[in-house]
Amino acid sequence: MSERPVNHVIRAPKSAEFEAAARLAHLRLELALTMQTLRTSAGLTQKDVADRLEVNQPAVAKLERVGDHKIESVVRYLGELGAELMVAVRQGDDVVQVSDDRERLLVALPREVDDWAAAAGMDLDAFVMQALREARAKTPRQVTRRGEDRPTGPV
Repeated sequence: MSERPVNHVIRAPKSAEFEAAARLAHLRLELALTMQTLRTSAGLTQKDVADRLEVNQPAVAKLERVGDHKIESVVRYLGELGAELMVAVRQGDDVVQVSDDRERLLVALPREVDDWAAAAGMDLDAFVMQALREARAKTPRQVTRRGEDRPTGPV
């Protein structure tokens, strides 16, 4: 019987169930960290937020931990910090924004766009806005009789 090399690792294929659990764990972790960061950036303690929410401090501590939270509690917490939860659902190439935000759109961008922004020394929002402005400036435009500014060809 031959022995396997010590550095050989057998990896079982990941199931869809495992992948879903991993995505959920990541989402919960990111949400908890974001909530903590927003609060501390605002210079608030958990007690301060608890007073605003009219709950006790342990309830805020529980919200800031990774866990299974009611969406209503998260939305209320974020609202007290001047933030909002924006949600989109992606299936294949289709992205549907579930959150009701009339000023911002959630879009699915390839991860490499974030790398491009970092290479340009810009945050992602600023990079995307600059690219959109540049693309708009290059697009031939016409002004309609109603004074509307519209592209004359494909964008």
